[in-house]
Amino acid sequence: MESTKAKIIHIAEILQGTDEFSPLTAVEIGRRLEQEYGIIAERKSICRDIRVLRDECNMDILLSADNKKGYFLATHTFEDWELKLLMDAVMDMHFLPKKDRLSLLRKLREQASRQAGKMLKEITPYMLSSEKRNTGVKRAIDRILAAIRNNHQLEFQYQDRQPDGTVKLRKDGRLYKVNPYALVFRNNFYYLVSNYNKYQNLGFYRLDRIGKIMETADGRKSIIDILGRDAAKKMAEFIQHSVYNFIGDELEIKIAFPEYMVNDIMDSFAEKDLRITKISAEKGNIYGYEACIKTTNSEGLYYWLLQRADHIKVLAPEIVKQELIRKIKAMLMVYEKGRN
Repeated sequence: MESTKAKIIHIAEILQGTDEFSPLTAVEIGRRLEQEYGIIAERKSICRDIRVLRDECNMDILLSADNKKGYFLATHTFEDWELKLLMDAVMDMHFLPKKDRLSLLRKLREQASRQAGKMLKEITPYMLSSEKRNTGVKRAIDRILAAIRNNHQLEFQYQDRQPDGTVKLRKDGRLYKVNPYALVFRNNFYYLVSNYNKYQNLGFYRLDRIGKIMETADGRKSIIDILGRDAAKKMAEFIQHSVYNFIGDELEIKIAFPEYMVNDIMDSFAEKDLRITKISAEKGNIYGYEACIKTTNSEGLYYWLLQRADHIKVLAPEIVKQELIRKIKAMLMVYEKGRN
C-alpha cells in the first residue's frame, strides 16, 4: 500500500514538469519512475494512477491532442509570466547572499514545466554579485514572523556600516525591545515596522542592519493601543510615507515642471494625492505642467525635490521654498570652501 502511495506521489511530481508543449507518455513516465525513484511500474498501472490523480485529487491532467504524445499538467501553480516576475524580484534582492538568491531562483524554476524552466533560465541571466552580504536577513524574517504569529515582542541589536566596510553596533550593543507589526519591502530592502516599547508611535528598522535578534516571551502591545481606531488604515498610511522618510506634518505643495517629468511625478506619489494641470505655454516658460501634491513636510520630501532641482520649480508653499533655498545655500558653501 505504501509503495502504491509513493508511486502516485512520484507520478504527480513527474507531471509537474510537463505542459502542453512537453507531454509524457505512460511509458516515458515509467522510465522516469525507474531511473529517479527505483520504482518499476507497468503502463496500465501508471494510467490508472493518472486517473486517480485527475478524478480524486483534482489535478488538471490532460491527454495531448495527439494521444500518442502523452499526458501533461494543464494548470500549474504559477503561470510562466508570474515566475518571470518573481525571478526578477529575487535578482534585485541585493541584501541576500548570492547562494541564497541562486537557491530561490532554482526553486522558482522548479514550479514550471521542464521546458518552461529551461526557457526561464535562458532569459534570466544570472549576473549576481558575489559581494558579501548580511546572511542574517533570513533568520531575522523567520524570527519576526514567529513573533508576530505568537503576539510576542522582539529584542535585537542594530548596526551601522562604517567607511572601512565593518559594522558598528548602535547604543554600544544594547538591545532594542520592540512590538513588531509588519514587514515591508521598499527600495530593494526589507523593513520591520514596529513600536519601541518606551513610546506610543511607530518606527522602522532595515533588516540587513539587524544583528542578533530573538523572540521574547513578553506579550506584544496591540496596534490599537498605539494608533487607536482605524489602526490598520493608519499603519498603511505610515508605511506609505515613512520608509522613504516622508514623515512630518501634512501639507500641499505646488510645483511646475516640463512634460518629460510627468511619468516620474506620477510614479512618485499616490494618484489620490496628486492633481496635474496642463498650463498655457508662455514665451520663455519651460514648464508646461503644474501639480498640487498632498504630502508631508519632511526630509524625504526635500531629498526628492533636490534630486530633481534642475527640472522642477516649487511654487508654494513659502515654507518649502525657503527650506530648499537654505539647503541649496548650505550645499554651495561646502563646495565653495573646497575651492579655497
